[in-house]
Amino acid sequence: MGTNYIWIDDSSLLARELDPIRSGPVAVDLEADSFHSFREKTCLIQFTFGERHLLIDPLSGLDTGPLGRILADPSIEKVFHGSDYDLRLLHRDFGYRVRGLFDTMIAARLAGETAFGLAALLDRFVGVALDKRHQRADWSMRPLPAEMLEYAVNDTAHLFRLSGLLRDRLKELGRMEWAGEEFAFLETVEWSGPQDEDVAFLKVKGSNRLDPQGLALLRELFRFRDGRAQKKDVPRFRVLRDQVLLDLVRARPSTPDELDRVPGMPRPFTGGSGLGRALIHAVEKGVQSDPFNRPPAPPSGRRRMEPEQEKRLQVFLDGRNKIAAGLELESSLLGSRKLLTALLMKKETGEDWTSVDGLRRWQQSLLAPLLG
Repeated sequence: MGTNYIWIDDSSLLARELDPIRSGPVAVDLEADSFHSFREKTCLIQFTFGERHLLIDPLSGLDTGPLGRILADPSIEKVFHGSDYDLRLLHRDFGYRVRGLFDTMIAARLAGETAFGLAALLDRFVGVALDKRHQRADWSMRPLPAEMLEYAVNDTAHLFRLSGLLRDRLKELGRMEWAGEEFAFLETVEWSGPQDEDVAFLKVKGSNRLDPQGLALLRELFRFRDGRAQKKDVPRFRVLRDQVLLDLVRARPSTPDELDRVPGMPRPFTGGSGLGRALIHAVEKGVQSDPFNRPPAPPSGRRRMEPEQEKRLQVFLDGRNKIAAGLELESSLLGSRKLLTALLMKKETGEDWTSVDGLRRWQQSLLAPLLG
């Protein structure tokens, strides 16, 4: 390998390696198997400090407590790239929360970078070409091939240099306080819990166009797919894609020939196979089910905007876009349409618009002139 590393699948070894760490920065990344299992899990934790690169194997059952101690210590800076998903997995799989966070993706966006993937940033700032071929690999396999280990190490090996350069850039622009607010918000991110299985099928894109009987059929097909995916321990899309579910709802096949004509039907279900017959049975069961009425959306707490308010909102959005352009930032960073709508409605009802959830102080200072 081009970079030395220590493979850790033993609790005592992990404790010895991490015990000397009293200050940062340390770089952290996670690899999961979301493209290869029904319920994704953390398969590898990359941890770099100084010139030492640790590849920690959580699948070995080792005690990761010493890592949790470091992650929770706000005096030790933790450098991630695109940390949102990793933070949620650390919370769900281990109960860990990260303090002292620096996220190079957030820093790059606040610095005005429009290509903020890790490979693009390392190429631009550090002159390192990162190979991303293994991004969707099966990280649960053991042993991991040498090229995947090299890939894993490189995800953290260059983060210190990148974070230092981005920090300098943010200081030049006077935006380090902005970044600090964003990092503090990320530190509150946690796993939100499993989706209600009874209504999970309503997340299928296009389900909102189905009538109650179509929804009942979609629910049955969704359950059929879940059962198959869970049994095989593969992601749902590897059994049947969402679009195929919708096509099944529309076609309602009752024979193998009709099933074979459904667009995108995977081969294991075709040709009168046992799987195909099971799927046809699920269609029949769904057709015979009681119609399902989509639950009403929860109240948003916001009144419908009048035409004049819509015009004022558009003026607000245009003003935001102009400010963002002057700062060479994506306009959404200053506030989404949803956030700006909430600000405007608060302002117009005489409420304290600065109390809107999600509004950062740096956004407030930039948007304040637009609200008078």
